[in-house]
Amino acid sequence: MAAVPTVATARTRRLHYRENMLTGFNALAELYYAYWGEFFHLAVFGPGDDPADVAAAYERTHQRYLEAIGGAATQRILDVACGGGALSAWLADHTTAQVVGVDLSDSQLAHARRWVAGGRRPNLTFLQHDVMHLDELTEPPFDAAICLDAACY
Repeated sequence: MAAVPTVATARTRRLHYRENMLTGFNALAELYYAYWGEFFHLAVFGPGDDPADVAAAYERTHQRYLEAIGGAATQRILDVACGGGALSAWLADHTTAQVVGVDLSDSQLAHARRWVAGGRRPNLTFLQHDVMHLDELTEPPFDAAICLDAACY
């Protein structure tokens, strides 16, 4: 008789969350972009908005996020669990702030670094870092932070 696979206990999953997260995100990264596009988060639609105009909805949504973290006056923005970096790039394009995107996944960061290829967006950098240990991030202080769709951490 074949052995029945065991399911990891919650304690075991917590002890190995970093490896679990890396495995999952590295395996799924390309599926995100194939099926969801650059943005994994929801977009805001208001009354009368065209539901087919997703680009306009994302623009409104990102503008709201930017206003919520201090708007154009913000000088250093930390994008926690930045994934493929699209929101980080949007923030860099719409502010003069230094934007730093951090993520654990090699695959997500490889995708994110397309946004800075060829010297584009000199105010944007990406770092591989465990977002559960932001206190160990060796960066100057930030005056704003944003984190979208990272409840899995």
